[in-house]
Amino acid sequence: IVSDLPGVSGVFVRNESEAFVIPQDDWQRLGDCLTRLIGEDELAKTFAERARQRVVENFSLDSVADKYSGVFKRMPS
Repeated sequence: IVSDLPGVSGVFVRNESEAFVIPQDDWQRLGDCLTRLIGEDELAKTFAERARQRVVENFSLDSVADKYSGVFKRMPS
């Protein structure tokens, strides 16, 4: 569960794909999401698997190094 701070939602996680993204200070929604995750083991497991895959694909050392390499290759000499 993450709040909808700029740079978090859609960048690191997508709402109801890898996590629940909730408005800041929405305590009712936070409680609802916690209750849902506690009660739905498969949903929690799915979020965890998807989040790990997203990190590996987009933020692992190899992934980031490949992205930087691509940027440098496109730069004029």
